Amino acid sequence: MVEESVQQEVIEPSPEPPTPAVVSRSLGVAGEDTVALGPRVVVTSGYADDGQTRAYRLYGPGTETGGTVVEDAQWDVSRVEARWLRVQRDPTAATAMALISLERTPNDGLVAGSLQMVIRTFDIEGTKVGEAVLPVRDGVSDRTVQEIGLVGGTVVVLGDGLVGEAAPAVTLAEAIDVDTGALTWTSECGGGFSSTTPMYAGAGVVALGCDRNGVRGFDLATGATAWQYGGSDTDSFSYDESAPGVVGVTNVGGSPGVTIDLLHGTQIRDRALGYLIGDPITGLQAMGRLEVYDPASQSTVLTIGRDAIDQLGDFTAISAFDGRLTFMASDGLNVVSLTTGAADPSSPAKSAQAQSYSGVVLDAGTGWVILGSASAGSSNFSATEVLWAPSDDGTLAWGDVSALLSAGS
Repeated sequence: MVEESVQQEVIEPSPEPPTPAVVSRSLGVAGEDTVALGPRVVVTSGYADDGQTRAYRLYGPGTETGGTVVEDAQWDVSRVEARWLRVQRDPTAATAMALISLERTPNDGLVAGSLQMVIRTFDIEGTKVGEAVLPVRDGVSDRTVQEIGLVGGTVVVLGDGLVGEAAPAVTLAEAIDVDTGALTWTSECGGGFSSTTPMYAGAGVVALGCDRNGVRGFDLATGATAWQYGGSDTDSFSYDESAPGVVGVTNVGGSPGVTIDLLHGTQIRDRALGYLIGDPITGLQAMGRLEVYDPASQSTVLTIGRDAIDQLGDFTAISAFDGRLTFMASDGLNVVSLTTGAADPSSPAKSAQAQSYSGVVLDAGTGWVILGSASAGSSNFSATEVLWAPSDDGTLAWGDVSALLSAGS
């Protein structure tokens, strides 16, 4: 007799629950101020354990308490004549922040010390990952430098020129390799002071404000012009540093401004659209009063006329995150879809009385969200905490914020 085989039931293991996002409630506490935002990093400034030394705390994806960089501990025996803090503009780069300084080395007997630019770079944990030195000409000072930006592994400086002959009538863009300190290229960028902090303009391209030439995209490896838009004398720029995508350029002298898609080097509008708030998840860019542009499809996905916005009363855009725009109006806080303009289910209930709100998304980048409080009838918003993804290559969504707020209620 042949016995029938008995098939055992295969039990599939239950899927691991997603790792929850983590929140720090130290943001804005003990005198800390938010001093810099990038696509992947939030930097606050406060004091070290001694209560006197300036220190910076870095928050971002994968961090639990924020890495700390104590400023004065970075200087050796050089005399520091100027210093700058810059966060990473390229959302794909691992380096999170750079401390950049002009330093003069000590005299050696009768030999005067030499002037140099020192670039110290740090990861999101506050760990120092590199130090590069570029000898610069005598006469360089903080007034020589107009703007500095960190894009990928390159520091881009706009000014009168760090090396060679001074260029008082010409703004120069100079690129420095953060690993070697080598000057990799120098390009002319206009004929006067009208510049902006170097902006991420897609892989391998940095965008700079170049005086009468408006905005120009430079190849980050060679300094060659990749694209150029604008005209007349550039007056100001509107750009969301935490979610790069487009820039609004305002000109003086009566000529119209322009709005430019930085990721593709194309002109979107022949006018500047005022404020600009980018969504780090969808890439949608909310501009002006109110137009939403999608760099992925290079198309406008939502337009709300000025009259409709004015009817809302006291319209103040706050943030764009995961396809939603958060704004304040005369009836209080509102959350709407960035593609339809319809109210989101999470939008607070309305009241005839002035209200205060907590857990408001004030800003967001790649893997981080700043939460805070807001009051109806006021444009002052207070940051209270930062929420970040559980891994350094992770992302956050609106549901992560909602889950956190529900757990804390």
